[in-house]
Amino acid sequence: MTIDDLINTIAGMGLNNGVKTDLITKLACAKGFLVPPNVNVGQAIQHLNIFLSQVNHWSTHPPSNPGLTPAQATLLTNAAQSIIDLLTYCYP
Repeated sequence: MTIDDLINTIAGMGLNNGVKTDLITKLACAKGFLVPPNVNVGQAIQHLNIFLSQVNHWSTHPPSNPGLTPAQATLLTNAAQSIIDLLTYCYP
């Protein structure tokens, strides 16, 4: 899965606009650090980790009505972690 795939997945999840915008913005920032000639994999990974923190946040807040279901949070976490792992492997 690519960052664009992850963005499209989020766009199709039917999330409220605040949650959707928050998550997509983090991914767009990460993607921006992977565009030549100014590739900065470390910054991209940092923004993907910020994305993961936000996924965790939205899966638990507000407690009475979280922005993400557990299944959505798991899907997004696994996809983002796969991207991080790939970047770490390709750009040690």
